[in-house]
Amino acid sequence: MTDPAPGREAFEAEVIPQLDSLYRLALRLTTDPSRAEDLVQDTVLKAFRSWQRFQPGTNIRSWLFTILRNTFINDYRRRQREPIPMDLETAEPHATFRAVDDEDPEGSFFAQIVDAKVLEAIDRLPEDSARF
Repeated sequence: MTDPAPGREAFEAEVIPQLDSLYRLALRLTTDPSRAEDLVQDTVLKAFRSWQRFQPGTNIRSWLFTILRNTFINDYRRRQREPIPMDLETAEPHATFRAVDDEDPEGSFFAQIVDAKVLEAIDRLPEDSARF
């Protein structure tokens, strides 16, 4: 029986010793063990698919770290473009327009923030002081 993937033994011999380091870096980037495992799995899969491009004798660790970092950045950018899921029950009261039942909404607003003493003082001002 022939090996379906040429160079599989060489790949395993080079990559398996690096799995702990890959996981530690992935955990540091994601801060979530489950996402870190997924990131390492994606990294190893991408490395295996492009194994024929790896030049033996070069630094396998930095090659794998570069794949991991680029995968993390691409996933992060993709997640940033996705809409944020939101519960409509929570958002609905804030999103609806409330009809204004007041005859004088501006007066109601200022009545809430201006003290009665201030209004009395404004009413006592002579008419001439209203000019600028």
